[in-house]
Amino acid sequence: MRRQFIVFNNGFIALAVLAALAIFGHPGAQIASAAEETSAKGYVDVHMHLDGSYMEGGPGSGRPARDYESAADHLIEMMNRAGVEKAIVMPPPQGPKQRGGYTYQELLGAVQKYPGRLVLAAGGGELSPLIFGSDPKSVSPKLKEEFEQKAQGIIADGAKAFGEMAALHFSFGPQHPFKETAPDHPLFLLLADIAAQHNLAIDLHMEAVPEDQSLPRNLAGRSSANPATIRANLPAFERLLAHNRKARIVWQHIGWDNTGYLTPELLRRLLNAHSNLYLAIKVVRNEFEPFRAGNDLVDPDLRLKPEWKKLMSDFSDRFVVGADEFVGIPDKTRRKGPPSFEDTWTVLAQLPADLRLKIGRSNALRIYNLK
Repeated sequence: MRRQFIVFNNGFIALAVLAALAIFGHPGAQIASAAEETSAKGYVDVHMHLDGSYMEGGPGSGRPARDYESAADHLIEMMNRAGVEKAIVMPPPQGPKQRGGYTYQELLGAVQKYPGRLVLAAGGGELSPLIFGSDPKSVSPKLKEEFEQKAQGIIADGAKAFGEMAALHFSFGPQHPFKETAPDHPLFLLLADIAAQHNLAIDLHMEAVPEDQSLPRNLAGRSSANPATIRANLPAFERLLAHNRKARIVWQHIGWDNTGYLTPELLRRLLNAHSNLYLAIKVVRNEFEPFRAGNDLVDPDLRLKPEWKKLMSDFSDRFVVGADEFVGIPDKTRRKGPPSFEDTWTVLAQLPADLRLKIGRSNALRIYNLK
């Protein structure tokens, strides 16, 4: 049965999502009762992508075209159905000379079309190529100057976060790139200082790797772009966190684990040790990505696992929602990645009301300095 949604207050269901998850016996049935919390404002999703690329004239016969405003129209429809008031949109992390990439400037029209609903994050198309394209051991003053100038341009154009940045990004197919660098790369440290100075958050995509090791078996057959071995990144990640405590770093895609190490126990240790670390949750069902290593937030019936619920409760000020879906133009764009927006937001319905408010809204407003 397809899930349906109920909309209140001109498209906002404040703190109440997905009434059509009221399929008998489904945990999302709890959402309907959350409607009593309705107010003039709703949830905030801190991590979404627009996919405006399509073939004008149809696949195989047309020419490449881009329309991010139409993709934004589709995202707004999804947000209205789910009671999401604001979403932060950004380009994905890109390497130097990566084909098919785009910069935040191409998103400005979409963000301007929906003021108050769509918020800009930037850096994946401008700063990431400089990080991935440079050796951490030999970063020149000239490169640092170029990096800072680009970062200042992003700030001037109204971005509320630097994103999507990445330290380890696996390839899941022939057209999907592998990217890896040290989380304490000098340019990441510089970015932390810039972010702290200007009160911006950093969104970071990073698989958890505690020590140098062979590529996980679940990924070995996915893409030849993945290397045979991967390097430890958790020690360097902690050095990044410690470099500037005023830099708020949001580790994205918690609940989407491809190495097997992104456990509640690891995150509990890191949250206790680093006051500037925040976590953004994401849910992708195994039927879409059966190769993943585990540590899902939910069971196969989308029920939130007790160990994750306890972690969210114990660190209630440190979690946000970042569904991380690539939203395209219906009947035009090819889907990139699995659906995750709807399933991610079901998690909130299974939390107590005060926790829903924090994780679904107020934490995001504070961490990303939103109004």
